[in-house]
Amino acid sequence: MPLVAFSSLSSLVLVSVIHLFKNIISCYSPPHSKI
Repeated sequence: MPLVAFSSLSSLVLVSVIHLFKNIISCYSPPHSKI
């Protein structure tokens, strides 16, 4: 597997994980305490 493909794949996974984490945080935290 080329390094460029692996790096782009891992960055894509990282972005989606961060997005999912932010959604979970915003679901469990009150709307007024948004960071």
